[in-house]
Amino acid sequence: MTNKLKMLAIKVTLKLQKILHQKQLPSGKKNYKYCSLKEIFRYLNQRDIAIQLYEKDEENKDFIFELVSILGEYGKNIELVEYEKIFNNDDMREIEKRNSNTEVNLRYMIKSYVVGGKLEYDIKDYCKVLEKIEYLTRVTKANFNNKEEQAAFVIMQLADYILYDAKHKEKSEEELREISSLTDAILNRNTVCMGYSMACEHCLSDLDIECNIISGEAYARQPENIHFWEGNHAWNQVKLDDEWYNLDVTWISTIKDEEKKMKNFLVDDESFLKEHTNTGAYVVHKCDKTHRRQREMYNKVKNIKNVLKAYDNGNRSTILQYDVPDSTDYSILEENRETTIENDNNKEQYE
Repeated sequence: MTNKLKMLAIKVTLKLQKILHQKQLPSGKKNYKYCSLKEIFRYLNQRDIAIQLYEKDEENKDFIFELVSILGEYGKNIELVEYEKIFNNDDMREIEKRNSNTEVNLRYMIKSYVVGGKLEYDIKDYCKVLEKIEYLTRVTKANFNNKEEQAAFVIMQLADYILYDAKHKEKSEEELREISSLTDAILNRNTVCMGYSMACEHCLSDLDIECNIISGEAYARQPENIHFWEGNHAWNQVKLDDEWYNLDVTWISTIKDEEKKMKNFLVDDESFLKEHTNTGAYVVHKCDKTHRRQREMYNKVKNIKNVLKAYDNGNRSTILQYDVPDSTDYSILEENRETTIENDNNKEQYE
């Protein structure tokens, strides 16, 4: 059956349900029923439908857009679950345009089911995240030509922009999951390690730089139990010039000593794994060496004023400003200095 005929059949089924007053369950907490795109006919009588999507479904994106529209018209709650990434940023905006009540679930970002990060987002919030990430990407490409420096710039921008929630231990598991998210990292600037890691993965992926997320234990401790969290910490690995490097954006953000920061910036396993233990639930790449330009890149980008803070204050320029002038390398703009965001200097040291 062609997608056109499938959509016609779906519309007829939903119309019949409406005529027979069977289209909805009573309102209340959402209780999503998961199904594949092929199984959608069997679940049209449900109020809450989560559609599981894989790489093979990419060829059906137009059908998915139309499906989102028609299900929304008939009062269905929809979650699109990407087990493998199929939607680009423009696709997400198309989904929001079709049905702004849709939820998206970025399951592809974290492969394990036992995870502390929040992956489900209202499409409206997620598109706001995309807008800010796209600005960071645009500034990055305008100022840095090679992937190494692009990665270093984004890492340091995120580390400076996002604030670590030092009171997370006082929060319930549900509250902790909420702050372990892209929206809290990028929109609210308040998160914990999983939020930092997801923000880094998303931003670097938008620059076509491979980056993964790992959850494990800090300080080489073995996990006492694994339930909601797979450990007490999360970090990234980044691939540059066919080599993988370890990266901990949380500790770069929160540790004040520069030499300690460097131990978490594009480093090898020998040094990094002295304070990080993998729990085995994630794909982990072997990191044989520290990046050859590690300190050079760190020094080049560390004093660039934060473009996301400027974005929050209404600045959309792609021209960089610097806190420490270096006339040999950079053109310094002193006008339009950004307003410091409240609490920005109150980051807690996470050691």
